[in-house]
Amino acid sequence: MDRVLKILAVVACVVILYPAAHFILIESAGEVVTLTTYDADATPHQTHLWVVEHQGHSWVNAGTPDAEWLARIARNPQVEVTRDGAPEPFRAVPDATQKDAILRLMRDSYGFADVYVRAVVGGDPVPVRLEPRAEAP
Repeated sequence: MDRVLKILAVVACVVILYPAAHFILIESAGEVVTLTTYDADATPHQTHLWVVEHQGHSWVNAGTPDAEWLARIARNPQVEVTRDGAPEPFRAVPDATQKDAILRLMRDSYGFADVYVRAVVGGDPVPVRLEPRAEAP
């Protein structure tokens, strides 16, 4: 019985502590912005993402091509990015031509957390350029 309780305790710790450690690592690795995308019904969806600067633009990165927020920007590229508490309107433009540069900047900016995310998520990352626009969606 003691062995079963020990196994259950270990499983419970993994189930509870792993997601908490994952969240803390991702959110505390560096700057995190909130990307607001809109579905077909104009319902807003918020996603927390890392951000880097490259060639005069802010960039975010979808871990895989099937990220839900990436599908939403394919239908409606008008997004808002909240940075330092202030939402600003952008047009989100996937741009694979800058993939190597953006991945390198993410690695330089977020260090071990980026290595960890790449190992856990895998996939084929999709960099997204954020182009400022004047009005909100």
